[in-house]
Amino acid sequence: VVNDILADESLRGKHIEEILSLAENGDFAGVDLEYSLVDAERRSEFTALVQELGRALREDGRRLSLTLPPPGPQREAYDWPLLGEAADFIKILPVADPMDYWETMPKALSQLVEDVDPGKVMLVVSPFSTELTDENSRTLGYLEAMLLAGEIKIREPEDPKRIEPETGVRVVAVNLAESEGATSLRWSDDATAVSFSYGAPIERTVYIENVFSVGFKLEQVQAYALGGVAVADASAHRDVANIWPVVNEFLEAGTVTLVRPNSDALVPRWEAPDGGRLDAAAGPTIIWRVDEAGTFTLRMLFSDGDLMFGREVEVEVRESVRGTPTPLVTFPADEATPTPTASPTPTPGPTPTPTASPTPTPEPTPTPVPTPAPVTGLIVDDSTPGQLDLSWDLHPDPDVEKYNVYGGILVSGPYETITEGVLGTAYTDAVFNLPGDVGKTYYYVVTAVNSLGGESAISGEASGILQ
Repeated sequence: VVNDILADESLRGKHIEEILSLAENGDFAGVDLEYSLVDAERRSEFTALVQELGRALREDGRRLSLTLPPPGPQREAYDWPLLGEAADFIKILPVADPMDYWETMPKALSQLVEDVDPGKVMLVVSPFSTELTDENSRTLGYLEAMLLAGEIKIREPEDPKRIEPETGVRVVAVNLAESEGATSLRWSDDATAVSFSYGAPIERTVYIENVFSVGFKLEQVQAYALGGVAVADASAHRDVANIWPVVNEFLEAGTVTLVRPNSDALVPRWEAPDGGRLDAAAGPTIIWRVDEAGTFTLRMLFSDGDLMFGREVEVEVRESVRGTPTPLVTFPADEATPTPTASPTPTPGPTPTPTASPTPTPEPTPTPVPTPAPVTGLIVDDSTPGQLDLSWDLHPDPDVEKYNVYGGILVSGPYETITEGVLGTAYTDAVFNLPGDVGKTYYYVVTAVNSLGGESAISGEASGILQ
């Protein structure tokens, strides 16, 4: 559409008028144009549009910024010297492939600061992770990427009904174990990011964007004396990495400390909170045994070096089934085999008359209590220091009377009861007494309870960082 507008002078003029009207009606301080797919043959028309729009905005006391891909052989559509004069800021988008990023971006920025005032250039950093195959890439949310890394399954025995006391149960992180054709969580020096690979026959590699990877990107702002940094718009998404600590550090100090995660922090850890024995406490694969029947939880803790996550699997251990042995009677070797002695034939007595047993009274089958649908719209507002404010949508079922709130410090649980019987659709969690609580991320879910006591399944998870 943009290229069609650029090709027609009348459409181009109308487009400029509409942008100016939008800025005036909204009383905006300026306008940002993200036209990242301009055809090379529309180079001069795009430059003319930017020049005319920039002049008109400045006459109204407003500013113009451009968000564009980095310079390179495939980006001939942009006349950087003229665009640098016409715009107040130029924001440079990241390259999607983390490996290509470091092959492309330093060269692009070196060229750009020769054509444009470095003080006008801003580097865009993204809070999203990336999954690559040989043919394409896709954007992942932070939790989505970590939950992929933390997928666990019971591989042995194949039949869960065969798990008895002392049976070895092999549990595997299927997207991190070499036995599954995967690689463990590791730091990639080439991509400056934590990564892991999984999948067969099509291998996928996930690069996790977090405070460590963004820190290395921010160093370029200092190295090329750029005007600043911009964070990619993630307002339409809730699943993003919290990269603000390293961004704020850079803005306050003007520099950034380059840190890689400790390799030991990337190794999964295992717990058996209900008992049993683990053959190892760390690694993508473990074997667990227990000497009694019951239901047991196995938990894997894993991290990208920044936050800790947890995934659980339940193991049902059944009682061992043994056949009843047939007794074998033997006699001592030094004793003669006894001769059977005839017993007198008993005199038959009267046949007893059977007594009728009372017919048992059948017990009624209990009727299951209906449960409401899960709660929707849970959000956590962490803007107020010392507390986290939860709110959620009013349940559409008129029979819902109250809500229960659960929380924890790990993604996807385990959760503890925070409070029960909340009558409204909001709750403030303010039980934080230790200085160490500040800066931690807390995860919440909510359930609905109806008049019969039926409790819904948990809602979608929401989180907040205690200020």
